[in-house]
Formats: sequence, structure tokens, C-alpha cells
Amino acid sequence: MSPTHQPEPTEPTLSEQTLVSEPESLEQDAPATAATEAQAQADSDNSRLLARKSVSEFRTHLAKVSRSVDASVVRRRPTWTPAYHAATYGLNTFFHVMKDNVITGRSLMALGQLPKPVHVGIKKVLIPRRTDLLPFGMDVADAQGSITAEWIDSALSVDESKPSERVILYAHGGVYIGGSRKTHRQVTWRLAKYANARVLSIEYRLAPENKFPLALHDMLSCYLYLIDPPAGSKAVKYRPDQIVFSGDSSGGNLCLVSSLFLRDNNPTIPQPAGLALLSPWLDVTHSSPSFVLNAQYDILPTKTEDKRHMSEDEGQYFVPSHMDLQDPMISPLFSKEDVNATNQLPPMLMQVGDAERLRDETIILFQEQYPNSKIRVEVYEDMVHTFHLFALAQPIAQFSLHNIAEFVKQVTSTANGEPFERRIVRVNNADKKQKEDRFEIVDFEPVDQFLHEERVKAAELLMKDLMK
Repeated sequence: MSPTHQPEPTEPTLSEQTLVSEPESLEQDAPATAATEAQAQADSDNSRLLARKSVSEFRTHLAKVSRSVDASVVRRRPTWTPAYHAATYGLNTFFHVMKDNVITGRSLMALGQLPKPVHVGIKKVLIPRRTDLLPFGMDVADAQGSITAEWIDSALSVDESKPSERVILYAHGGVYIGGSRKTHRQVTWRLAKYANARVLSIEYRLAPENKFPLALHDMLSCYLYLIDPPAGSKAVKYRPDQIVFSGDSSGGNLCLVSSLFLRDNNPTIPQPAGLALLSPWLDVTHSSPSFVLNAQYDILPTKTEDKRHMSEDEGQYFVPSHMDLQDPMISPLFSKEDVNATNQLPPMLMQVGDAERLRDETIILFQEQYPNSKIRVEVYEDMVHTFHLFALAQPIAQFSLHNIAEFVKQVTSTANGEPFERRIVRVNNADKKQKEDRFEIVDFEPVDQFLHEERVKAAELLMKDLMK
């Protein structure tokens, strides 16, 4: 396959109709009212394909969002604890400091590194990169060396020679430019403990020094290390049905992209048992309604651009300039369900916060891109992006990690348990002090109607910028 990996033109599908866009005529003809034009725009989005965004169009879109909403100050949501409010305020400040300085951002992220927890076992491991799998024509020179990772075990020590019943292969978040196995230990040790699993937390190559597909290659190398360890090594060989891919934000992107690669480009490598995605970053063009509507609550800034490390023809640090930002290998929201694939995607659990800017990406993927697939979506009341990292500050965040653990147990179980249920739900605080019923799970409202209303509101808000 060509290293440029340019997708072939396809006929219009439902996949891109769900995103926010402005009609070309808006800047030429003043709309009668914002509400009327917003309604017309939402109707249009439901009946035609959104044209692929060039980098310049992507920058124009972000500029409009920046003028329409204020993402610099987080407004408190009703169910936030004081500790969680302080955490979101601090993270919002942090992201706005790093949005135009990659090096500063990476250094600040490193301050979040945690020491080894004393109640679980952690052991560093170096995983050799595979030279027999070079996705999208990558150079064999880029497949040298090893990947730093760590095993996290619910036991106080890690005995690699003793197999675990199940393994979670974890990819940390950090916009593909920062983060590490150490910054995400609040999540990984809990998953190991709650799921009674062994977690392999990896440090894939980061941008802007390393662009696609190098992080993908690292993820695949780690997966093959588990199911096909190097000859002569002492590594335990696991079955694919014992392994779950999991990751947050950009790590969630990497997990889904890895599974899509196995489905579409290398079907001889079996899929893992499941994917557990935490606030996954599915659309790097930020075109969903919630990116506009939740700006006042979430920790994410509208733009992250360090001109010293990003050229004018690049839209994201990790994306080569020759690649389309809406390529499914970059933005998996634009991938499609393939009922004829021989290597189908495994069951997925996707968790998002109701107040986060990436929320609708997950809902769109569930409802319109993969309408028949085994996916469970959980939308957590008032939570922002990657709320899982603050399990100590917000009880519902800890509850979400328990739900991930139950999913891991379910999909890796060799026993004939309950069939996996396709479902989208809200997880709410029940205002009760008893731990066993502190949270309630309720069915999500009609999804098509919800998405339509969100598009109308987002388009209406963006119209205001055009009418100024």
C-alpha cells in the first residue's frame, strides 16, 4: 500500500452528514433569522455529505468556533464536587497554557507523573518493535528499537512467567504529544484491581517528532508481543480473546484505529476481545455539535497550534501533511461499519462525559456509523473530558472504572455469560448517600432527535459570528 494512504473517492454516505458545517452562501446572503438558517442548516446536514475539510477550511472552522464561544473559563456543573471543580479549573488553565507551546505542554504533563502505587505490582518492560509489520509503507528504519511499557498487576508483585486470566493493553491520552504510562496510573492501577487483570501500559511514540503511522506501529507491536512473543523470550503468550484494548482521548483514538487496521488491512491478525474507550478522540476536525456547545464547561481549548512545530499545511501535530484529516486512520469517526468484513471489530464500551466537547463524536459513531455493531455507550452526567483521571475527586468517575472492569470481565470470559447488549445510556447521580444506589443508569433519549437538536443549536451559535 502506498505510504500516502489516500482513500479512494466514495459515494456520499451517512457517515459525514452529522457534523456541523456552514453553507457556502451564508457569508454572501444575510439569513432572515439565526433560528431559521440554523434549522435549514441542520436539515441540510441530514440530507447531504459534508465536504471533506482541507487544512485551511479546518482552521477557518476553528476560528469561527473561537469567536463564537469562550473556552477559557470553566463553568461549574451542578454535581461537581469542590475537588473536581478545582481539578477541572486547573486542567483548563493547563491546556490553555500549552495550546500554542508543545514543549511547555509536554513538560507540564510530565508533572502529573505518579510514583508507583504501593498496593499493586508494577514492573517496567521493554517491548521490541516489529519489523515484519510495516503499516502504510513505513520505513523499516522506523521499526527499530523498543517501546517502554509497564505491567500493572493487582497483586503486589508482577510475575511475568505466571499468565494472567485477562490483559488490558492501555494507551494513554495526551493529544498525541504528551502523557506517559506514569501520568495515567490513577486509571491503570484501578483497572488492574477492579478487573482482576494485568495491565500493559505503553509509551508509544509522540508527535510532533513522530507522525502517523509510528504510534500505530508501536501499538500493533505491543499487541503482537502479547499474542506472538519474540522467539526465545520469556514473555507469556496470550490468546486474543484474553486481551482488551483500552485508552483515553488520543489513546482511545489509537485503540480504535488499531482495530480498524486489523479489520481493513491485516485480517489474518485476530481482533482483541474488546475495546474500552474513555473519552475517545474520534474526529480531529472537531466538527461535532458538542465541540461548540460544551466549550464553556470542558477543559479542552478550541485550538492547539505551535507554529514552531506545525506547518501551514498541517492540521494536527501527529498527522502528516499529505494525509486527509478525515481519513479513518486519523479520524475513526469517518470509518464505516462493514458487515462483510472477515475480521469484524470486537465489542466496544465507549464512555464520555455529558459536558465534554468530544461527546457527540461517540454518539454519532454509535448511531450512524455503526448502527448494528456491538457497542455500548455510557454518557456520564456533568463530566468533562477524561474525567476518569479524577476518580479520587468525583465518585461517579470511580464508578465508570468499575463499569469498564465489568466489561473487560464480560468480553474475556470463557464461560457462556449474558450476551453483549448494544445500548446507549446516561449514568446520573441519584442524590443518594448509599453507595449501592448512588448512581442510576437510564436509557438515552431518542438519539436521532437529540443529534438533530444539537446540530440546530450549534449551527445557531455559529451563525451569530457570521451576523456580527
